[in-house]
Amino acid sequence: MRAAHVPLVAREPQFPERVPKRIAEQTGATLVTLPIMPGGVPNTETYIKMIDYIIHTMVTALQSGNRHPAGVRPTRSGRTLGSDRWMTRSSPWIT
Repeated sequence: MRAAHVPLVAREPQFPERVPKRIAEQTGATLVTLPIMPGGVPNTETYIKMIDYIIHTMVTALQSGNRHPAGVRPTRSGRTLGSDRWMTRSSPWIT
């Protein structure tokens, strides 16, 4: 994960946080909690609202640096995500 510069670790709110939190801490990623169904977190009563929440949470986490919105939990490493490194052509998931 470090070699690939993976910036986020996502978890579902119904499962324990311990393992994904540890992975995020050890890799320098930011841990985000994302719902898997409408109503999984507040203000996601419809499918569209849930997708909007997921997109907003992920984009904000990637752009926020040390600011962490609702649903985004910082890791102990204090990783800053403001570099936009994840958007470069060298990223394995961008073709």
